[in-house]
Amino acid sequence: MRKLMIAQELNNILVVDDTPQNLHLLVDILTKYDYKVRPVPNGKLAISAAEINPPDL
Repeated sequence: MRKLMIAQELNNILVVDDTPQNLHLLVDILTKYDYKVRPVPNGKLAISAAEINPPDL
């Protein structure tokens, strides 16, 4: 049971791209596999997002 809990907790992905279509595509693909996807449109926001809540990937 502990392994299952750990696996569920380690699915936070921060996706960065300045092209909205790319972000949408990546979010669609990754959420199908039960990842928690956090899309951001630029590097500055990505750094802030990662500092506040570090992603697993």
